[in-house]
Amino acid sequence: MKTLLILIFFFITLPFSTFAQTNQTPSADQIENGRRLQLATETSFRLTSARAYHKGVNGKEKNLNMAIRYYEEVAGLGHIDSEYFLGLIYQVELKQFDRAFYWNMRASEHGHWNAQLNLAIAYLEGQNIEVDPIQGYKWFKLAYRNSGEVATQLLPAIEQIESQLDKTQISEGQRLADEWMVEFERKKNEPKKKPEIVIEQVGLSTNIAIKGSLQATGNVGCVDITQVSNTEIPPNLFLGFLDCVRKNDYDKGIEMFILAFMFGQFDGHRIEDPTAGSGISQLRREAVSLLTPDQRTSFDNHLKEHYFRASEKRLTFCNKIENIGYPTYHPKYMILVGLSAFDGIEGNGLKHFFEPEEQWIEVATPNCPVDYFK
Repeated sequence: MKTLLILIFFFITLPFSTFAQTNQTPSADQIENGRRLQLATETSFRLTSARAYHKGVNGKEKNLNMAIRYYEEVAGLGHIDSEYFLGLIYQVELKQFDRAFYWNMRASEHGHWNAQLNLAIAYLEGQNIEVDPIQGYKWFKLAYRNSGEVATQLLPAIEQIESQLDKTQISEGQRLADEWMVEFERKKNEPKKKPEIVIEQVGLSTNIAIKGSLQATGNVGCVDITQVSNTEIPPNLFLGFLDCVRKNDYDKGIEMFILAFMFGQFDGHRIEDPTAGSGISQLRREAVSLLTPDQRTSFDNHLKEHYFRASEKRLTFCNKIENIGYPTYHPKYMILVGLSAFDGIEGNGLKHFFEPEEQWIEVATPNCPVDYFK
């Protein structure tokens, strides 16, 4: 059986035909240049939209929800300024201090001095956290060190804070700031562990991917989805779908197919990198491409005749997925598809603020009658 493995490609700076005709393999520098070019393209539109909605410019009305959406997507691509702007919106405009603290801390750990200043204020004022003058002083000192030409403007505030602390507190805050700077510099200079890249020549195209992206870890086989748990990743489910079609069991195959796509849609929403979400559509196309023309025709006809929105079989399917619930596995198979994965994943690759129950309803509703899960 053919392994269900998709190699997601991005365009490198030299034409693919160059490598195909000369049997050359793109160098690491060429791969990295191509990735950075596509990353810049993906970032540019989102960042422009985020700023337009944030400030109400470029023909957009001010809309903080839309600004947050785009800033989060750009933050998922590693844009540190977007982390800062998210902290700013939540801290100053929305007064949602728990979310402000998360984004300010994240940007601060990446060395953003404005975020460090806002984090210091959160500690000093106790914005949804316990007042901690030592931590406040630490982050103020770090903001001062990292703010460049603006540093002199922060001196009066630092002196005011010091006037309210005793010598022990000042010494401790200074020690913590010094330790943070040493660790920050160490991490900055530490070589990043790069993932293993897979390069495959297909005709005149060069497919470049991270090993393991969209790769199955097993095959659930042709079973009823009531025997499938929410720990099975979509690539495994699509292999089960193919088994069912080859056995002419289209009911089981269609239910497996829809469930796999729903799981993948859910994963796309919970992964930080917005470029990773397209992986499920590519998996679906690959699965269908492995069908023979006759199998494809039979699959399409059975789907249209028996699984239209209000059909009995569709309602039975909805009952089944209600019992299965939303996915609980870690979607590494899809995270590795994203452009940011080529730099190495920071953390677990998932959104910090994510409501799985709400998102599962949103994913399930188009496949089942309105309000079926509510």
